[in-house]
Amino acid sequence: MTAPPRHHLLPVSLTLALSLATSLLLSLATSTAAEARTRLPKLTTKQLDALEKGRVLVQMLPAPKGSKVGVGEALGIAEGSSDALVHMLLDIASYQHYMLRIKTSRLIKQVGKVRYGLIETRLPWPLRDGWIAFKLTFNHLGKGVYELRWAMSSGTFKRYRGFARIEPWDEQNDKVAITYRVHAETKTYAPAALLNRAMKRNAEMFLHRVRLRIKALKRAGTIPGDVARRYR
Repeated sequence: MTAPPRHHLLPVSLTLALSLATSLLLSLATSTAAEARTRLPKLTTKQLDALEKGRVLVQMLPAPKGSKVGVGEALGIAEGSSDALVHMLLDIASYQHYMLRIKTSRLIKQVGKVRYGLIETRLPWPLRDGWIAFKLTFNHLGKGVYELRWAMSSGTFKRYRGFARIEPWDEQNDKVAITYRVHAETKTYAPAALLNRAMKRNAEMFLHRVRLRIKALKRAGTIPGDVARRYR
């Protein structure tokens, strides 16, 4: 019996190759999402369900040495790719449009991956309005995972530091998990309980406002198409 021409086998071979490639991509994507969950703080099934439903998990971490104010931490899920979220958070000049208690914000200069900014704050009584000059740095840790850090260099505050970790939450990288921490202490006297409540609220509101901002940018079509190549 004569063997069929080899080109008759091409459709089968091609289909098999595509199937294997698709399975591999799905496996990699699924592992990325699974890794994101394992890197997060140990959460209960109830907490994971709460995140999926859009809730923000908030807690206070111990105060750093020499401070009476704790660190506010918030964890939540936002729509958008991790690259798009980083692009948004690196835009210091836009902070005044969506971040809590910021009256004005501007970029002073940029040196490589380091950005220097200045913000003016609008604080509730009994605290006084003030200003903070700060340094913002970011790193891509691989697989769409980013870390950003804010640190005060001068200003009217005693202390100001911030941290954000952004990582893919689903296979398509169109949802991200954001872990945000903030620690700020003013020179104006205020009860520690009041300042701790403010830190906790600030952390929670950061997540809510970031969600709204990224949705607005997506609707407006202002996120660059090459955003993934800019920061990785």
